[in-house]
Amino acid sequence: MGRRLAVAVAACAALAAVPAAAAPLNNITLKIGDAVDVVGTPMACFAVHSNNKDGLACVLWKGSKPKTGTYAVALAVDGTASMKKLMADGSGQTIFKRKLQAARTVYKAHTGDIFGFQVNSSLAIACEVINVTTTAVEPMLRGVKVLCLRSNGTTAIPTSYFVTLSAKVAAVSKFDAKSKPSTWALLKQQP
Repeated sequence: MGRRLAVAVAACAALAAVPAAAAPLNNITLKIGDAVDVVGTPMACFAVHSNNKDGLACVLWKGSKPKTGTYAVALAVDGTASMKKLMADGSGQTIFKRKLQAARTVYKAHTGDIFGFQVNSSLAIACEVINVTTTAVEPMLRGVKVLCLRSNGTTAIPTSYFVTLSAKVAAVSKFDAKSKPSTWALLKQQP
């Protein structure tokens, strides 16, 4: 994934009015099947292959499985952003799914860590564990969360979706033509 990806995620986090770490503590390159445990939170993320697409999915975890009734977010390499409500049988009810026209290892991630994978030389999916502490946002938007986006190596892909997950909310948001966060496509409070 490398420094270019770390710079892209840090820049996007700063644009989202989120204090980014000066440098990531860990920069983890994932392979399909890998998992990330966000230490000190109920969040876990997975590098997945689903519906013939690679991507990253983040869920709230309870015990040894996703927590029933909570919301999960995912971002595929083709730009499809989705949110599902998790059911007791392990399935997910799709709440949001959109694409704009544009060896199993579990890692431990802490605030400031970046993880993701390089799709090709000009596209990566990257996530950063961030801690929103500013009082400029509502209390439900504060705290530790995972923010995932598509990057060209230096910045977020313009007019693309990004997803966030915390113990409080799940959200799908959009970057504008200048790669700045613009609108919430969907924001759901966790039960």
